[in-house]
Amino acid sequence: MPQKDAHLQFEKWARKYGPVYSLMLGTKTMIVLSGDQAIKDLLDKKSAVYSDRPELYIGQTLASGDLRFLMMGYGTQWRAIRKMMHKILNISTARSYVPYQMLENKQMLYQFLQEPDNFLHHIRRYSNALTTTMVFGWRSPTYEDEKMKQHFAGLSEFAVLNQQGTAAILDYFPILRRLPEFMFPTKKKAKVLHQQEKALYLSH
Repeated sequence: MPQKDAHLQFEKWARKYGPVYSLMLGTKTMIVLSGDQAIKDLLDKKSAVYSDRPELYIGQTLASGDLRFLMMGYGTQWRAIRKMMHKILNISTARSYVPYQMLENKQMLYQFLQEPDNFLHHIRRYSNALTTTMVFGWRSPTYEDEKMKQHFAGLSEFAVLNQQGTAAILDYFPILRRLPEFMFPTKKKAKVLHQQEKALYLSH
């Protein structure tokens, strides 16, 4: 399994073995789909069978307390959260968010005029403020807002934790999760990150 440009190797294997093939990664079986027809047949036509996600011990269990919806396995909890999200994101409810969108749009456009060189900061502030206002009840008025800094720092650390070899090892060989924490410092870092993010999101 190449650590860099894996998609190129996947393409070579697809030409050799076909559009659907599997790889053994430790104790896990990885299914690779290569080709629009294979993807449509399995992920679209049979989505009820293949909607589940692989277990991500570091990213989901430790760093998210099993609560990060995008990484959550298909099941009772997933269905309950999906139902709740549909209620708060339906068309009628979404209309109540328009004033927040207008406010953040105006501020972003104003900042573009005042500091055009920092356009990326303005876009990040806009997307963050809009989301946190609707979901958690607090906004980021400036890019230097402490909550916003903590939010993006947490996202960066979360990405690093999930890309480390330790995360893959603990996914592919679950028995290693029982080893003492000092042997896998990433486990402690993931738990600390979860507590920090939880405190941030519930701080309002």
